Amino acid sequence: MPRLAFAVDAGFESLGGEAELLLPAMAAVGIEAEVAVWDDPSVDWGGFDGVVVKATWNYTHQVRAFTDWADRVEGLVPLANPAAVLRWNSDKGYLTDLSDAGVAIIPTTYIGPGTGVGLADFPDLADWPELVVKPTVSAGARLSGRFGPGDRRQAQALVDTIHGLGHEVMVQPYLPAVDVEGETDVLVFGGTISHAVAKGGVLALGAAPTTDERLAVGQWNRPTPLTDELVAFTDAVLAAVPGGPPLLQARVDSVLDHHGTRRLMELELIEPFLFLAAAPEPPAAAAAYATATAAWLQAAG
Repeated sequence: MPRLAFAVDAGFESLGGEAELLLPAMAAVGIEAEVAVWDDPSVDWGGFDGVVVKATWNYTHQVRAFTDWADRVEGLVPLANPAAVLRWNSDKGYLTDLSDAGVAIIPTTYIGPGTGVGLADFPDLADWPELVVKPTVSAGARLSGRFGPGDRRQAQALVDTIHGLGHEVMVQPYLPAVDVEGETDVLVFGGTISHAVAKGGVLALGAAPTTDERLAVGQWNRPTPLTDELVAFTDAVLAAVPGGPPLLQARVDSVLDHHGTRRLMELELIEPFLFLAAAPEPPAAAAAYATATAAWLQAAG
């Protein structure tokens, strides 16, 4: 029986509440799966037949250490997703690569630290009724804020805070559809689409930015249909990933703009929360993930 490690950060051995579905599903396909803390130096990663990055939500505080860890693990055993993909996906500057490849993204302005450049240097931002300000390295809305026309001073203060931490800032228009239909997240296991969920927004207008990277896990979510348009968009996004290998796990998060054009919000390739409980048939979704994992292990071995 192959031995698999789900890598997490300390305290998240429940895999965000999905262990009850995932671990039995893994056993059903002949995989002995267990949970291990990614930055615990006592873990013998070479003792596993494969490692899957699952709930390493604290990696955004120590990206270099995390990507170095991924390189070390991949030198010992198969790693999902590959270390090069994790590195590329760890900074939301990847959106530029996807845009260059033809993927429709939310219009994004990047402001680097130490440049002396602020929001006032981008007059086009004044045309957006609401702004979202966040670091390019973040998860779960950490250090992210939503600001209206009268809040530009507070928005600049958040830019300054993020720059003070040495991080690049990204600024985007807030799309109202997030508050109506929600964003749409499509889960893909081993290159095959599993299910989709509609997920409510987490940014309240004018609310103080949170330092908690786990905020997004607790928002409302519900099953949503996999339309032909949504499937085609998902396929196009994944086809634009550099290298283009079938990945064990991916989540494509998108939203409709005011013209009805679907735009990518985020492509989660590091530790996507799977929203198994929101799938039409949660046990079937967990079984599909386990089957994809078994096929990945066999191909990698």
